[in-house]
Amino acid sequence: MPNIEVHGKVRQAEFIETIIFDMFSEKKYVDEMVVTTYPTTVVDKNGKNQPFLRLVSSCQEHTEEILEILLGLGMDVECVQLQGFYPKRLVCKGDRCRGEIDFNIRVPLTGTSSEDAAHPCKKCGRVHRENGSQVLSGCTHEVFFKEDQLVKGGVRPGK
Repeated sequence: MPNIEVHGKVRQAEFIETIIFDMFSEKKYVDEMVVTTYPTTVVDKNGKNQPFLRLVSSCQEHTEEILEILLGLGMDVECVQLQGFYPKRLVCKGDRCRGEIDFNIRVPLTGTSSEDAAHPCKKCGRVHRENGSQVLSGCTHEVFFKEDQLVKGGVRPGK
């Protein structure tokens, strides 16, 4: 996952994320990219503003291409190679399950915002939100992902 960090006061700061994502909109790896902005002051010995970009990535497959595109912004660019990237791992909140939540499967939730989606447990199928909280139907019934569809389960223990 390439992370493009923005350090220092840049022109059009409020649009920098959009500008960067637009520059990569046609690249297949854009969905894996993130942009992080730091509200820092970066100056040289004369007090002149010297903002810069830092590319941080554990995968070096597209590094040269990303660097060439970023240099088009007219800013200095640092490149840092990570030893590895370890995506978050959340465990199921179900009674005695403790299975791993599968973030590779995205289950859209009906009746919620379009960005609201959930992910099933690999072991039992219980559905969880991005933050790991369990999805409930009617505040009491557990929701499961079985055979590619959402199904309402029994009443959650303790409810």
